[in-house]
Amino acid sequence: MPPKFLKYYTCVLCKKRTEPSDRAKVNLRQRKVLKKIPINVSEDDVIRSNCRTKCYRMEKQKMTVTVEDNEENEETKTIKTTNTPLSPPSTRLPFSSASNSHAYCFVCKRPGPKLVEVPTGERYNIFLQTEIIVPAGARCCPNHLMDGKLSQEAMHSVRRDKMPSLTDQR
Repeated sequence: MPPKFLKYYTCVLCKKRTEPSDRAKVNLRQRKVLKKIPINVSEDDVIRSNCRTKCYRMEKQKMTVTVEDNEENEETKTIKTTNTPLSPPSTRLPFSSASNSHAYCFVCKRPGPKLVEVPTGERYNIFLQTEIIVPAGARCCPNHLMDGKLSQEAMHSVRRDKMPSLTDQR
């Protein structure tokens, strides 16, 4: 038992004694989460850093929290919160792509010291005509480009490097 002249602070969530470097006052967002458990929280209550992390996680998703009492009894309380919608699952498209090398031409695969970057408009044209995705930053020999456009010969000789990997083939 601590001496009577020393003031000590217990965490509002786990009821453990807090060190001065490990405690903070309960803010408004934490109060809202703790009221859902239900725990009565006043403005003078403090919370440990571990419990602050639990509050943050509880705010973001549905969690089960273990609350310890002074008599070492454990209660499990579930908080249901509305989850914010996450981004939709990704979908793999059945398109091949060309190489994205700065050292080799994506058309003829030759190394070259004077390769030029393919313009964005030409990358779109290659995709529309051959259904091959040319990544941004891909380079080719200057003789494949004429007036900023890929020649028809070069267009038909673009090689597919990466085949599509479909997870759900039906």
